[in-house]
Amino acid sequence: MLWGFALATVLAYALYLRLHGITWGLPYNYLNPDEATIVRESFHIAQGHVNPSWFLYPSLMFYLVAAVYLGIGLAWHPSFAHSFLSKGSFIVDASPYYLSARLVAVACGVVSVYLIYRLGREAFSRPAGMLAALFLAVVPLHVTYSHYAVTDVPATMFSLLALLLLVRAAKGGGRRALVWGAFAAGAATSTKYNLGMLLIPATIAGVYALRGAAASRKAHGAPAAHGTADLTDDDHGDRAAADAQDEATGGRHPLRALVRRCPLAFGLVRRVYLPMTLGFVAFTPFAVLDAPHFVSDFLRQNRIVARGWLGFEHTGNGYWYNLHVNLPGAMGIVLFAVSLGGLAWALHRRRRPDTMLVTYVVVYYLYVSSWTALQERYLLPILPILVLLASRLCVRLVRVRYVRRRVLAPLVTGLLVAGLLLPLSASIAYDRTLHGTDVRTVAKQWIETHIPRGSIIAAEPYGPPLVSRMAVYYFNAADHHQVYYRLVHLPLPLPGVKDKRHSIAFLRRKGVRYVIVSSEVYDRVLAAANVYPRQVGFYARLARHAKLVKAFAPGPGERGPTIEVYRVPQSLLSQGDVAHEPGGNG
Repeated sequence: MLWGFALATVLAYALYLRLHGITWGLPYNYLNPDEATIVRESFHIAQGHVNPSWFLYPSLMFYLVAAVYLGIGLAWHPSFAHSFLSKGSFIVDASPYYLSARLVAVACGVVSVYLIYRLGREAFSRPAGMLAALFLAVVPLHVTYSHYAVTDVPATMFSLLALLLLVRAAKGGGRRALVWGAFAAGAATSTKYNLGMLLIPATIAGVYALRGAAASRKAHGAPAAHGTADLTDDDHGDRAAADAQDEATGGRHPLRALVRRCPLAFGLVRRVYLPMTLGFVAFTPFAVLDAPHFVSDFLRQNRIVARGWLGFEHTGNGYWYNLHVNLPGAMGIVLFAVSLGGLAWALHRRRRPDTMLVTYVVVYYLYVSSWTALQERYLLPILPILVLLASRLCVRLVRVRYVRRRVLAPLVTGLLVAGLLLPLSASIAYDRTLHGTDVRTVAKQWIETHIPRGSIIAAEPYGPPLVSRMAVYYFNAADHHQVYYRLVHLPLPLPGVKDKRHSIAFLRRKGVRYVIVSSEVYDRVLAAANVYPRQVGFYARLARHAKLVKAFAPGPGERGPTIEVYRVPQSLLSQGDVAHEPGGNG
């Protein structure tokens, strides 16, 4: 009863931290730019376009959010469903779509807290699981991304479900837990590709489970036949049928001969690799049905993370950067230090859950640290495991012999308090920022008042959400007056990618009269000037020759980047000026 009340309290507080400020910025995606992709693709699927035709992300999150959209529409009335899923409704007011998708992330975040409790209880002990749930409930990276309609927290939830089932199978839970654990690992991979690393703990669990079944069979007085020590009871039945067919065919079937020689490998294929593949394909079916498109986007995504992203040009060694910047920032320096101790303790203990979890954490960490894009969110799937290992170490220190306990108890208490309060304060501080006005909304209002309707505006990402000429039709149909512009998008600069749109020549070709730039872009460009000489030259010429008509910087109670609005004079767009423009893009 006491444990149940404690868990309910932890889950309730986890829900509170993740719901606070969940509507901030709507109807715009100010919280995270990737939300726009999730919401857009999910809406298209809900409209009936079941093939996403976009595979930089796998598809499970799209289908999950699309199911929520369909449920919202049908919960009222079919006529409302038709209106809710109309393109006009989506364009005119995207608030319900973003909010619904964010609530999916909130739910996945709270379920993750529950699953780490179950995983801790299954792998180590109930106190370890409860302490891990308490820590994960307040860890700032998990709290932050539980606000976002993106794939990271849902993928983490599915990975914890997979690990729970796989640990259960490794400890003698049977083949059903193994198969469903592998299937859940496939579902996690269908939410985020890098969760394919779950193949490692799934394989380890499969080895433990299959050998354990054979050992149990021997213990009950039914010794396995030669070459079948690693097969389960069902596998022995399959083997008997295969032997009968071999007699009829003269024993010449090559597949059955292979099964006899490699029973463990065959068991892993059947119980682990096939279910995991099915789990992936079930929720990203067009990886098979639209294979050329899928392969092209999948390879492109791998090139993106290998090449890097704006802002990570000078991070240096990824293994060290993640270790001394991303992980301490994600969970708090004290909790991170204790988690390293928990990792070392698990390496010393080497029980079945230890082997599975430590191998997964280490291999996953090495994999994502080899990328050039070192965003902290890529570490989110192993964050709950590190929290669990830290909790298990603290519980173990409390349970030492009485003489040592008198010395260790104050130390453990201090670690627990600091390990809890530091991430909790960071999470509360983040929630407190989710109020007030974003400066981009202020900039949007000023632009719509002072810049003539229909003007050609070139704008960078992270700028004010202006309405394009293509979208104004839907606002008019909804009897909603809206100022529109002819928008020209300046792409986000990326290392190694040629960009000719950040240039005066491009502005001249498009007839651009105004340019809007964002500090979210140009600050990172100027910090890596040697990598982006064209963009640096563009900003310099813009500042020197164009007129800065307005700048918007966040004031008290405001969020967002600094926005600068330039008016481009006709003289700057002449051929003579363009001829002196710097070329190349490093």
